[in-house]
Amino acid sequence: MRLTEAEEAHVAVLAARDRAYSQEIAVFRAGVQDIAATPEGAAALARFNAGDETGALAILADLRRARVAAGTGPPSSFAVTAAVRPLKKGSRQLPFQ
Repeated sequence: MRLTEAEEAHVAVLAARDRAYSQEIAVFRAGVQDIAATPEGAAALARFNAGDETGALAILADLRRARVAAGTGPPSSFAVTAAVRPLKKGSRQLPFQ
């Protein structure tokens, strides 16, 4: 079993035990998918995974400003920006790529 498959299995077990955790994971995944849907967002995720948290967050901030300026409102990446910070203590790899 690959590491990502093991992580997914672990997350599924935790989500089954805790409804609030399950909802948080759903929001996190939706945010990552939203970010990854654009080339700029994919670049931000790649920079974060490469260890460049500052560069990644700068890209996300630019995307947020552009969406607000365009009138499309803030992206769901607000939740992801907050969610990725705790990952800094352990693995810097986002678990849901």
